[in-house]
Amino acid sequence: MMKIDKEYFLKHKKAITIMIFVIGIIASMIYLKLFFQNGILYYGHFLQESTITSDSPSREYSGTFEKGPIRLKLTGLNQTDKLLELKAGNTVREYVFDGGDSGENLRLFDSDNFLVYEGVHDTNLGLIKEEGNEAVLLEKYKPLRVNGFNEENPEPLLLLVTALRLNTVTRGRINILIITGLILLTVIIDMMFPKFLYRLMKADLKNDIAIPEMYLMVQKIIWSITPVVLLYLLYKALR
Repeated sequence: MMKIDKEYFLKHKKAITIMIFVIGIIASMIYLKLFFQNGILYYGHFLQESTITSDSPSREYSGTFEKGPIRLKLTGLNQTDKLLELKAGNTVREYVFDGGDSGENLRLFDSDNFLVYEGVHDTNLGLIKEEGNEAVLLEKYKPLRVNGFNEENPEPLLLLVTALRLNTVTRGRINILIITGLILLTVIIDMMFPKFLYRLMKADLKNDIAIPEMYLMVQKIIWSITPVVLLYLLYKALR
């Protein structure tokens, strides 16, 4: 059976190579499209952004969490105010964001018109300061899971940050993608030139050198597990 498969591969080597190349290109395009999706981080979950065409400008962020889908819709009411509609699992909530005339004095009201947050946004320092509390540095801000705050009952500051679009991110983590690319490049070089890395370790690129059997065995093991490692890293690179 192995002989037949080998003969078939050799006979159709060019066609199989082209097919694998095309599949690889398509898979890469799909992955990069996912990688560069825009969205927000919502309690560690990535919510993808989409623009809704309607009478008033709207943006919607959607994703999933442990209890089901999450949808957060932002609709502009005027130049400073926005309606926030949240549906997380079976929970539905509405808020109104008031950006003030200057865009620095911020207020958030719930569906009962109760003021749930009031603060000042310092655009120069990247801070939001709520009266009676310490200022929050936005670039280091992470929503809290205290006092009953969670995906279904989000912290008011998270909603303010989202309304201001200050927590917009791309889905992919570029640092993990770079590491993945370096590992792939290293393994490709190692497979094309099996003696090169060993010579490099020994600082001997010219002379004939004997490679230990143990090194060759470990080398083949690394080649076999690399695809699994790369797939895992590519998965982790997506939020």
